[in-house]
Amino acid sequence: MSDEKTLCCEAKVDALIANKETPFTAADKEKLMGLGEDLIDKLTPAEKPEVKDDVTANTEAIETFKSTLKTVEDFTAIMPAGVKEVVEQSVAAYKAKRDGLVKTITDNSDKFEKETLEALDDKTLAGIAESITKKPVDYSGMGSGSKKTGNGEVAPLIYADTDSPKKEE
Repeated sequence: MSDEKTLCCEAKVDALIANKETPFTAADKEKLMGLGEDLIDKLTPAEKPEVKDDVTANTEAIETFKSTLKTVEDFTAIMPAGVKEVVEQSVAAYKAKRDGLVKTITDNSDKFEKETLEALDDKTLAGIAESITKKPVDYSGMGSGSKKTGNGEVAPLIYADTDSPKKEE
C-alpha cells in the first residue's frame, strides 16, 4: 500500500513541478516527496476557470448589442437627449431631400414610378433629377444689341436692312 501511496504522491509531485504557476523545479522533487499527500494537495494551485481575454469578451458583447439595433429609432432610443435631437433632425433632413428628389423626378417625367425611385440610391436619384429638370434659359450673354462708346454714351444701333435711307456723300 505504501508503494501505491508513493506512486500517487510521485505523480502529484511531478504535476506540481510541471505546473507553471508554482516555483518548484526538478531539484525540489526529493523534498516534495518527503511531504504528505495532503500537503502536496495544498501546494497545488486551484484550477482557474477559463477566462476569455478582455478583447474577445468585449467583441462578443458589442456584436450581441449591435444585433439588437435594427432601426434608427433603436439607435436613438439609447442616445443622450442632445445627440438624439441632432440625429433625428439629420434623418428628417435626409428624408426630405430624398422625397424632394423623387417628387422632382415624378413631376418632370412619367417614365418612373415612385416605388422604383425610392429604391434607388441617392447619387442615382440626384443624377436623374438633374438630367430631367428643365433649366431656365439665360440670354444675358447675348447682349442688347447696343454698344457703349469710349465716353460712356450708347452708340446708335445700325440695322442691316436695305430699306433704310442712305446717306449722301
